[in-house]
Amino acid sequence: LETVFHETGKRAYRGLVSLDITRKGGAAFKDMYAVGRRGLGKLQRYSGPVSGILISNDGYVITSVYNLGNTIGLVNDVPGNAPPDTKLGHGLGLIEKIVAHMPDGREAEVEIVGRHDGIGVVLLKTKRKAGSSEERTYGTSLLQPVPEDFYETGRMVLGVAHPFGKQRYADPFLTYGILSKQHAEDAGDRWAGQWQTDCSGTDATAGGAIVDLRGRLVGMHHIWDPGRHGRNSGISFVVPWPQIAAVLDALKQGRVFSPPFLGVRWKSADAGVGLQILSVVANGPAATAGLKKDDIIVKLDGHDVNQVEAAIKRLKGKWSGDVVTLTVRRGDETVELKVTLGSRTAVQKQ
Repeated sequence: LETVFHETGKRAYRGLVSLDITRKGGAAFKDMYAVGRRGLGKLQRYSGPVSGILISNDGYVITSVYNLGNTIGLVNDVPGNAPPDTKLGHGLGLIEKIVAHMPDGREAEVEIVGRHDGIGVVLLKTKRKAGSSEERTYGTSLLQPVPEDFYETGRMVLGVAHPFGKQRYADPFLTYGILSKQHAEDAGDRWAGQWQTDCSGTDATAGGAIVDLRGRLVGMHHIWDPGRHGRNSGISFVVPWPQIAAVLDALKQGRVFSPPFLGVRWKSADAGVGLQILSVVANGPAATAGLKKDDIIVKLDGHDVNQVEAAIKRLKGKWSGDVVTLTVRRGDETVELKVTLGSRTAVQKQ
C-alpha cells in the first residue's frame, strides 16, 4: 500500500501547479477570522505558495477560492461591522500578481478568469507575454477524471498538493483518507453535492487534487470554514470533478457566480398567502424588474412561497446572473416578473 501511495502521488503530481500570490504593499495573508460561539476571532493563516490543478495544455488552472480570500462570509452570517479582511472581496482586491509554477518547470503569470463561490472554485488562465500572440502550451500529464460510478462512500483517496513554489521536490505533499459522505444537493449549505473527506485538509492542500489509487482525478481539495474545517478537525471537502466540469464553460466566459441578491425587505403577508414587499433597494435587481412596495409575491419559479425562509431556501440554489420568475399580486391583478439576480457588492458600488 505504501508503494501504491508513493507511485500514485508522484504520477498525479505531474498535473499540479504551485501558485505564488503577491498582494498589494507586500500584505501577508496571515490572519483568518473564524466565526464560532465566541464570534469573530483571529486564526493564524499560512501565507506561502498554494496548490492548483492544470486542467488544459493551453494554461487553464483551477484552485480553491479559499486560497485567494476569506471564505467565512460564504458560509456564516458575518456582522456588517466586521473587519474588512473577513470579506472575500477584500482579499481578492489585494492580489497584484499570481505566478504559476508549471509541471514542466516553466513559470507563467496567470489571471483570474472566472469564479464560482458556490462550489469554491476559481479558474485561472496564463497571460500571454506582451507583444506575443502565441498561445503557449504546458505539460502533457493532465489528470484524467475518474468514471462517474467511482463516487461511493468509503472509497480510498489521496490528497496530492504542490505548495512548494518554484522549488519542485521529487515528491508531492501527500495525504490520504476516504470519501466519507456526500452531502445532499438540497442540503442548504455551500457544500451541497460535495463529498466530505477525512483526507487531511490544510492551507497547504487546498486547491490540490484528490485522486483515486490509480491517479485519476476525483476532484479538488477544498476548505470552506477554517474555524470548523481543515487542520486537525478531520473534515475537508472534495469538489467533485463533474460539479466543476458543469460550470467550466461559463467560467471561461468570465462569469462570477456569487451568492444571489434580490434587493428587497419582505415578510409573510397578513393574509397568510405570499410575501409582502416592505421595501425595494434602489437600482437593485427587484427594482430593475419592476417590483414595488406592497406587492405580494405568491410564487417563486412556480413554487408557492408563504414564509421568508422558504423563499430564501429557493434562492440558495441560484447565483448572481440567474433569472427567476416571480408571480406577483398587485392590487386586483396578477403579473409575472423576470428578475435577473445580482450581487450585493455590485449594487453597493452603484
